[in-house]
Formats: sequence, structure tokens, C-alpha cells
Amino acid sequence: AMTLLEGCILMEENRILVRGSATATGKRSDENATKHSGTPDAASSAEGSTSIAPSPLSDAYRVLELFEDHSFPSFGESLDGAMKILAAKLMNFVVRPGLTALDGGKNGLTEGTSGRTNAGSTVNYYEFREEYLANGHRQQSRGAGRRYDPVTIKGPAVQLEWDVKASSFSHNKTSSNEIHSDDSNISTSSPISVSRQINKETLSSTPSSSIGTFLSMLNFLSNIFNFIHHHVLLRRSDLATILGKHLNGSFPVKASMSAGSAVIGGVLIGTAAQGMEEGEERPLMTELLKQMRKLCVPVDSSPSIWKMMFDIQNVLIYEVEAFESRLVEMGFMDEKNSSDNGFGDDPRDDIPPKQLSSPMGLNVLVDENVLSPIHTNATASFAATPTPPTFNAENKTNSIRSPLSELAHSLLQSYMEKQRSSILNNGRSILLSTDYHNSVQVGTPVPDPAELGSLESIDEDPLLAFDLHQCSVSTTAQQILQLCRSTLDKATDNEAAEMLDDLRPMLYRASRELLDLFRAIIPTMYASEVASIPRMAAILHNDCVYLAHEVSLLGVEYKEKFRSLVPSSARELVPGKESGNELNKIQLLSDICTFVDMVPAFRDLATKTMGYMIELQKSQLYELVKPRLENFVPALSSNESVTEWDDAETALRAALYHLKHLSQSWSQVLSREVYHLSMGNLVDTVFTMFLGPVLKASEITDPASRFVHSLYLDAGRGAANLFFLGPMSTDSTSVLPMPEEKSSTVSKYAVMFNKMQAVGRFMVMRLDDIQRALGEGVFQSVTARELAHLISACFDESEKRSSLLNALASK
Repeated sequence: AMTLLEGCILMEENRILVRGSATATGKRSDENATKHSGTPDAASSAEGSTSIAPSPLSDAYRVLELFEDHSFPSFGESLDGAMKILAAKLMNFVVRPGLTALDGGKNGLTEGTSGRTNAGSTVNYYEFREEYLANGHRQQSRGAGRRYDPVTIKGPAVQLEWDVKASSFSHNKTSSNEIHSDDSNISTSSPISVSRQINKETLSSTPSSSIGTFLSMLNFLSNIFNFIHHHVLLRRSDLATILGKHLNGSFPVKASMSAGSAVIGGVLIGTAAQGMEEGEERPLMTELLKQMRKLCVPVDSSPSIWKMMFDIQNVLIYEVEAFESRLVEMGFMDEKNSSDNGFGDDPRDDIPPKQLSSPMGLNVLVDENVLSPIHTNATASFAATPTPPTFNAENKTNSIRSPLSELAHSLLQSYMEKQRSSILNNGRSILLSTDYHNSVQVGTPVPDPAELGSLESIDEDPLLAFDLHQCSVSTTAQQILQLCRSTLDKATDNEAAEMLDDLRPMLYRASRELLDLFRAIIPTMYASEVASIPRMAAILHNDCVYLAHEVSLLGVEYKEKFRSLVPSSARELVPGKESGNELNKIQLLSDICTFVDMVPAFRDLATKTMGYMIELQKSQLYELVKPRLENFVPALSSNESVTEWDDAETALRAALYHLKHLSQSWSQVLSREVYHLSMGNLVDTVFTMFLGPVLKASEITDPASRFVHSLYLDAGRGAANLFFLGPMSTDSTSVLPMPEEKSSTVSKYAVMFNKMQAVGRFMVMRLDDIQRALGEGVFQSVTARELAHLISACFDESEKRSSLLNALASK
């Protein structure tokens, strides 16, 4: 029987041939009709309520039914298996190639340069030809299918062929008042999805060419199922039910959480959302959902698209309902209007509406009647716009029979979610494809602040504290901020509130998520470079400081723009209270619009990034200097030059060379303040390593004292050259101040600089000079204990030394 079914039904890319079917004669008389196990469905009743005459195809079905009996457990589900094979052939040889040919590479509803949606494009559709053949066994496969027939089936046959036709689409209506302005036009016009042949004029009346393409797909499937129902399944609704299960599954989806499905933020994701039922595929429903999202959910976001959204949704609800009603009549789909969410009892039933989690993620900004784009009760209800009317010719309530009709009813929410996904995808592309090494300068040059309490500090502009100091940031961060601003500009568009009230919260949410996306991708994608390359660490630090500075002002800027959209009569309302029967979402959005909560996260990332790099540079300086100073303490007691002195000079040159290269990486990237703080921290590390041995030495000879003086003098000059005064400049010919003039800047950021200078000067002083220097405050940075230890190490026992040590001890 399985072999007989395979020989009777031939499916190819552009035709279906059925042999061995009593319907192939084209007559439906009762003369030779015999009773079969199936019950005539609504469609067959309408065609004459006749039975199908005996045929090889009906015999095959009866045999497969016999072996469904429980007395043959080893042959169980044979009829179900035959329908599963038929469903696979239908999808592989008919449905998928047919939908692909209609698609033609379209990518959803977009706005053309002329302002019209898909204006001037073409719409593909099919013309069908059904014919009866006297000798079906002579009809061989014309494709790459079977090379021979498994059985020989003589007698008449019937075949359905279809060819792709193209119709020019010139529909240029762009406003909601022009497209289906009279709702009765939809209810009285013939649905495109169930027409025997498509009318070009009717196809051109659709809102866009992409919508027309999707309706052509529904029409193609409707004609295919009509033919299969009558000639392949012999008008038996029980067989249609089995085949429909393998193509469409059951609704609502009964998928367990452990099977790869989950509800996150009120949206069903995973296998259930992709058309999976308990691990089994639902190929036709999955394919239709993919095509509807691709062709019917607009890609662009503009006022002309916003005006069309309700019309697009109304057309789809009407056409999908007609298509599914036809499938229900034939038995391919169950008549069901369930509010079950597919996971047993809905836990949200006991929760007050205002406490439900909305698909936008912002409960107070979304209509309380809208639960989720996936939920079966989700009907688009918006505060600023009327509810889409019901388009049923018999004035019946629109039923949601499948994920397809569910998506049609929640098209507005799907559109807004697609806009959010599109914005985030654009942000992700910027973050992944833009070269993060490219940088630009931002901010304003800010002079070093004057000393607190000085006369210069009185004349300083107090608003300078709020300026972004001039620095270099990556083009990636700049583009992300621009995308964030453009998203907020769309949210504050005057026309958005008049058409799609819930679009504003979605765009506001997307703008915030763009910034989160930056923090999630960049530190992870460039983790190794940021952790090892000083310039990359500085760029990431500046990006975070830049974004933190911008977002701290972004909320204030757009809060006022949102507030300007609120009618003056509603501005006095208490936030959160209802205006009439509707919640004023714009008022709420203007109250909660803020980005300040993101500032600590960006600042923390900036601090950690730069702090880790400074610690890395400290460890590298330690490796350069410390090993060469291991024997420097005993070498200070030598009266002549020794190897350890040369090692100390080498260590200093290596440290200054390392800091010089670091300065070249940071000087044109970091802001002046951050650069000075960073270099001061590293210079202090080097000075500490050179001061330690000298302050610990128990004996320092005169030659060693002169060597230490020279060594410290070189260290001070080298460190002073690392600091710059005046604004950042790219002019390499500019004359920098002498190192002596930089001492004030160096001492401000390098705490050990004054101590290094004082100890260096001490090494060439006599006791009388030290006494006078104490009175002049030269050794303010040196403690009395450290200075006493130096005097004891450098000078022999004498009355002057004892007097000086006693004076220090008294302090």
C-alpha cells in the first residue's frame, strides 16, 4: 500500500500528478460509489455530497487503516507514517520551491526614494491549470525525482500545473485614509488568499508589493490544498486532519520548558516560537511565519510606514482568516480559539492587569490589555488610535487558530519589536565591523585648574567642571552614540504619537540597550588587546568616560522633548494617573526618561580598564629596574665606580625609555588630567625603587654620593620631559618649556618627585648647607627619621653631625 501511494502521487516543482484516483474522471456520480471510512467534509458536501468510487488510491488508504488496529502493534501508525511521507514530499517538491519562486528576493516593506512603499516594483503570482488525462501511466517525472515507477497504474489521471506570472505594482497610496478607507470594502471584496485565479487589479490594491507577494503565497497554498484534498485525499477530512498535523501541528503549541522553549519578558522563544510541538517539526507553519515576518513586517521606520501599519494589519487579518477558514473546512486545521499559552494554566490569570509583564519591558508605558506578541489573547490595542475593526463577512469574531493568525493580530507589536531588533542589529554591526583602532578627538581643551584659594581660582569659570576634557575616542563609540540619538529622535517625532503610541517606549528601550550592547561586546571582543596594548586600554577608557558624560545629559535633553509632546491640558496630571480612560504614556515617558543610571557602569568600566593597565605597566617597570638594583645598597660604600653603579644607570635608562614610549601612546589619546595622573603614578613607582636602596644604606661614600646626585638629577629631568604644559597639539615642531619649568606640574602629579630632588641635592651638601636647607624647607618631603639616617650614612662622627641629629630627633 505504501508503494502504491508513492506510485499514485507524483509531485514536482511545478505540478502535481495523481493517478489511480476515482476523481481523475472528472465525474462525481453515485452509480459506482462505495462507502469508505471517511466522512465527507464541508467542502465535499458543497460539491454534491457524493462518495468516491473505488480506486487504487482509496484501496491503499483502506489497507493502511486496517493495519492501524491494535492487533497489529508491529505495523502501528502506518497511515500516519504515510501522511508524514506525503507531507515531506509536499514541502520539499512543491511548497518550498513554490514560495521561493514567488519571493523573488524581496526583503519586506521599505520606503522608496519617491516616498511610496515598494512603488514601481513587481508582484509574482501563479496561474493554475487543472486537466484530466486519459492515460496517466504514460506521464513520467520531468524532474530529478524517480527514474522509474514502482508500480504500473493504468487509467485516467489528473494533474495541476502552475506557472509564475509577474504583475506590475504601481500602488502609490501612502496614507491610512487612502488605503481601504471604507472598512466595508474589505469585508465585501473576495479574499485573494482563497481565489481560484488572482486578479491583477485586486493584487495591486494591496498596501505594498511585499504584502501582495505574501497573499500570492497564501493563494498558491490554498489552490494546492484544494487539489490535494479533492484528488489526493479523496475529500476525506480524517486524512486531511492527519496530514495537517504533520504540516501545521496543533495550536496552541504544547512545548515543555525542558524541550527548548521559554518565556522571557512575556515573549515565547525557543522551539515553541519556531513552530515546534513536543520536539516535532511544523514545516508549513514555520515557513509561513518566516515569510510573514520577512514580507509583511516593515523594515523601515518612517511616518509613511507608520500610517500604513493599521491597514496592513487589517488586510492580513482578513486574508489569513479566509485562508485558515478554508483549511478548516477541508480538515487541514482544527477550529480552535484557545487562550492557553501552551504551558498549562496561565500563571498570569491571577495577576492584576497592571502588574503583568509587557512585551516592551516597560509595564507602565504599554497598554494594560496587551500581554505579549505571542500570547493568544494579544490584540493590538493602543491608547492613541482606534482598535482595528473586525473583517468577517458573516460578522463572526475573528478567531486565532494558529501562530499565523496570531502574528497577524499582533502585527503592530511585531513591527515595533522588529524595529527594536533592527536598531540593535545595526548597533551590533557597528560594534563588530568598525575598526576599533580608529579614533577622533572630542571635547574641549581645559586648562589645568588653579590652586584652591589662589587669586587665579577666583577667575575660573565654574562651568568648566561640566566640560568633557579633550581626548580621543573610537569612531565606534561615536557611531553608537549617534545611533542612540537618532533612535531617540524617532521616539520624539510628532507623528509617532498620532499613529503608534507604543513605538515610543520601544525606541526609548532600544536606545538604552545600544549602550548596554557597547559594554557587553567591546570589552569582550577586544579583551586581549585592551589588557596588553596601552593605547587600546586608553581608547576604551576614553570611550567609557565619553559615553558616561553624554548619557548624563542625554536624559535631560530628551525629557524636555518628550514633555513638549504632551498636550498642555495633560501636563498638570499626576504621573501614573489615568487621563479619562487611557493612560498618558507620553507623560509617563517624559517623567522616567533618564540615562543617569548608566553613568556608574561606564565609569566603573573606565576605572577598571585604566587601573589594570597602570598595574601592568608597574609590573613591567618593576621587572626592568628591580633586578638591576639588588646589590646597589652595598655598592654605595665603594670609593670607586663599580658594576652595580652601571647597572643602576642602565635600569634608569630602561625605565625612562619605557615611560617615553608609553607617553607617545597616551599623550595624544588621554585627556591632560588623566594623562598626568597616569604618568605621575608610574613615575612615582620608578622613583620609589631608586629611593629605597639609598634610604636603607648604612654607609655612603663621597664618590657614591656624587653618583647618586647625578643619577637622581637625570631621573628628575627624564621624568619632567614626560609631562607637558599647554593644550594638546599634533604639531611636532612646537617648542615645549624647559624641564625646570615643568617641575611644578611634575610635583603636582608625582608625589615622590620633590623627595627625589631633595635627596639628590642632599648628596652634594655639607652639614652647614643641610642646616640652612632645613630652615628653607628644602627637605619638607623627607621625614626626620629618613634625613637623620642619611646624615649618619654620609658623614663621619663630629660635633656638627651630633648637633644636627639632636635637632632632628627633637622634631
